[in-house]
Amino acid sequence: NRNGSFEELRNRNYREIISLPLFEIGFEPDGYTTENMFLSEDGSTYSLTRTDNQKEINGVLLNEYLNYNGEELYSDHLM
Repeated sequence: NRNGSFEELRNRNYREIISLPLFEIGFEPDGYTTENMFLSEDGSTYSLTRTDNQKEINGVLLNEYLNYNGEELYSDHLM
């Protein structure tokens, strides 16, 4: 019904229900949204927190956001 992050899948113990070889493939999103909540490793939901910091990566100036445990995420815009 929707794409899940590895954090979300770990909360659902997805490895315990798979009985065949499995290749795990991830992707980097183009941006982040404030319209939907994110699921943390402990199963709670959270919103991204925007900071006043910016960082230039590959010639693009990106805004800094923090997730629930203070890890930085960078995006040039929120979708």
